[in-house]
Amino acid sequence: MKKKIAVLTLLAALNACALSGCGTDKADTASTTQEASTQATDTQATTAADTQDTEASTAAGTEETTEASQAESSIDVYKDVLDKYRTAVTEKWDYGTCMEQDICPLITNTNTSVASFDNIGAALIDMDHDGYDELIIGDPTDTSGKSVYEVWTYDGTTPTKLIAAQDRNLLNVGYMEEDNVYFISAMGSNSAAEFEYDYYTVTDGALQNIQSIISEAASETEINWYQADPASGTRESLDADTANGIVDSYNNACILPEYRSIESI
Repeated sequence: MKKKIAVLTLLAALNACALSGCGTDKADTASTTQEASTQATDTQATTAADTQDTEASTAAGTEETTEASQAESSIDVYKDVLDKYRTAVTEKWDYGTCMEQDICPLITNTNTSVASFDNIGAALIDMDHDGYDELIIGDPTDTSGKSVYEVWTYDGTTPTKLIAAQDRNLLNVGYMEEDNVYFISAMGSNSAAEFEYDYYTVTDGALQNIQSIISEAASETEINWYQADPASGTRESLDADTANGIVDSYNNACILPEYRSIESI
């Protein structure tokens, strides 16, 4: 009887140990499983973040490549125009020859009276947001607000000259950020007593006048200001503060295009 009791006691003790051991194994297994799950989640999160970074970098690279390709394509569209300007430099055309060849003669306003690659650059801007870049030919060294020689447009078929600077009609381009509008500024004198400020946008392959301001010297001390309508030939009087405010708003929005040397494009 004592032996039986001892055996039962021993079995009970062994069962207790066995149960205690199983509980520890389950706890260890659960802990290991949780750690593995956490590591897997962390790996997935890292992989997702890396994938997003890679996709963002790829997208940025693709966008830059597309913009570069578009720029090169636009330059090719205006190749004949640029070739003529390159010829003007290499053959040292003077003012008269430039006039005969229908390119802006102001490129010869240099110390040597002939054009150089230093003072002729080309810039591309989609001024009317139609998917085709306009070509702006100008002087990269002129920061006075009168740097543009010519502006060309392209309708998908043919390049067309929109406007060219003249001795008494100087050009620049500008950008109104709030309205996302590019414009061309033309400033020139109609006579000894009259000065005109014309502002244009590019619309459907043509210039669209958006505003014209005229100053007229009535005497040595008096200047009259007008807002003109070129289409009808009419004009309305403006006070000096309003007129100057309009002109200043355009002047402040003028930009120096990102010219590239025509020698290297």
